Amino acid sequence: MAEPFEIRNADDLFHAIQMIELRDWPEDQAVLFNGWPTFEITLQGKDFAGGIPTRMMPALLEFQHTVRRAYARSVGKSGHVKRLTSEERKQSELIVRLGSGSTTFWSPLDWFLNNALTRRSGEQAAIVILGVAAIVGIENIGEAYIESLTTDRQFELVQGLSEEETKRFRMIVDLAEKHADIAANLTDMRRTLDEVLRRLDDDDRLLVHGKEIATGREAKKILRAKRGRIEPDRVKSVFEILTVDSRGLEDGFRVRIRNVETEEELLVDVPEYRLSLADREAFKAGQWDGVPLQMEIELQRRGDTVVWAELLSVERTDAGES
Repeated sequence: MAEPFEIRNADDLFHAIQMIELRDWPEDQAVLFNGWPTFEITLQGKDFAGGIPTRMMPALLEFQHTVRRAYARSVGKSGHVKRLTSEERKQSELIVRLGSGSTTFWSPLDWFLNNALTRRSGEQAAIVILGVAAIVGIENIGEAYIESLTTDRQFELVQGLSEEETKRFRMIVDLAEKHADIAANLTDMRRTLDEVLRRLDDDDRLLVHGKEIATGREAKKILRAKRGRIEPDRVKSVFEILTVDSRGLEDGFRVRIRNVETEEELLVDVPEYRLSLADREAFKAGQWDGVPLQMEIELQRRGDTVVWAELLSVERTDAGES
């Protein structure tokens, strides 16, 4: 067996991703994350001198959920945090570092990425795990997101970055378009940064991987601009069916569902042509027997409001299968 391909930094990571995408990855090649990546957000301001203001606690919880959902997807648990063991929860727990006028939320991720690699095999699993590392590990990810909020650009282009850095952001977006789990992790990262931005006071500062991204004053302007824009999104998670309504759609029906992980409720269009016989049976189990279903949903958001959502796929969860 070949020696493990060690990943110590972003250069190693994107080299591995390119090899897999170009089909140059040996079939028996293993991956080993060595001391990298970490997930780190730092907040600076007068209220962060040796503590965490209560206004930031929802952001801290969102940060923790993002890390754990990423781990759950990496080990094939579809982002379902409740399925994690106590040891997995402990290993993916955030570390809070208090400094002089700053608080850092930090989590080393090499343990859980290596653990995920030992539990899943194949290129599909490997690319999802590498995609997690790309989203949480590269230093300019926060800067790219802020740029996407202040311009009409997507999440891959940032003024002032090198050609190589821009190429890497394009790779992340391409991976998200191909792999639902990577897209879900990217959405979680965006949601976490949103939650932090909206809770900053004017003179607070947000840093991602040690690089300043925005002040509180800038965050307010950014979020005001975002609220007026409609943005595409995609969610893959486990949902409970609350109601089914066959009125109002010529070819299909509409369901109200609840995400069992985030508790977000969505009103989703279900086109008749998307449903196979197995899909119909899954919906019957969800509607009549209360069986949770794994769904992939395409949607559009204006700020925190979902303005349109449509089902892409549905299947019974392990818990719902006989």
